[in-house]
Amino acid sequence: MLIQCKYCGSNYSDTELECPNCGAANDCVNRTAVGAPKTISELLEWARRHHLPLDEMRTYIGQDVRTARAYGIYKDSASGDFVVYKNKSDGSRAERYRGKDEAYAVNELYQKIKARVAEQKAHKIPTADDRVTPSPVSQRNHGQKNMLHKIISMVVIWVAISLLSSVFFLCFVIGFSQDKLPYASSGYYRYGSDTYYHDYGDSWYIWNAASDTWSSYNADSEWDLFEDYDNYYEGYSYDEEYGASDWDEWYDDHHDSPSYDDDRDYDNDWDSDYDWDSGSDWDSGWDDWDSDW
Repeated sequence: MLIQCKYCGSNYSDTELECPNCGAANDCVNRTAVGAPKTISELLEWARRHHLPLDEMRTYIGQDVRTARAYGIYKDSASGDFVVYKNKSDGSRAERYRGKDEAYAVNELYQKIKARVAEQKAHKIPTADDRVTPSPVSQRNHGQKNMLHKIISMVVIWVAISLLSSVFFLCFVIGFSQDKLPYASSGYYRYGSDTYYHDYGDSWYIWNAASDTWSSYNADSEWDLFEDYDNYYEGYSYDEEYGASDWDEWYDDHHDSPSYDDDRDYDNDWDSDYDWDSGSDWDSGWDDWDSDW
């Protein structure tokens, strides 16, 4: 999908990290969550650990399969690009992504796999043991209980909506009654002799040459910079000319992340809902094979 750069007005793909015309960061890029697979091999390992039936799912990780009805990801040996694709029912191919960002490519298929698993579970047919026919008396009592539950649920929902509306309104009023920093793109900034970095979490950091490290920075203290931040924006990608270390490398070295070798992460991880019961068949009839994605 094409988006428009808010700085120069150029149109470019929403999968690009930055505008190819002016270099402004693409804040629409959907980055991977902490703990999510970031390479093709990690995605394959994740699928195996969750017991996903990839053959039944017609999902090919690390393979360029040309048959109809297939999802997949692979690295093009000729160009070095990572390609995420979907082959439709008529055999035509829709490429979701083609580029150098492996983590982004993997995340596109990873999110699609999770969505497809959730769809399958939502349509799972109950077993015979689950379908016990109730007696007329139990049906009548069950209906009365359902009606009571619906009334109580409606009252609870109405109260919750009223409270949330009040809270949002209060936050809206307070927000406009105070000065706010303008929105800034992620990446490197140069102001005076200092180098800054703004990350996706809306946090600012300043390079401390004396201690050779990045430090958290209070953005409220430098209004000359933040009232007109775009004039000091250097770019999303690291360059040695900034006089600082690569922020991404520094962050990885100073922040722990879940390990794929730690079984605890898979026994109690946040995406354990995507485990697949080996006794359940995958029904490809729930996949929309005629759409682009």
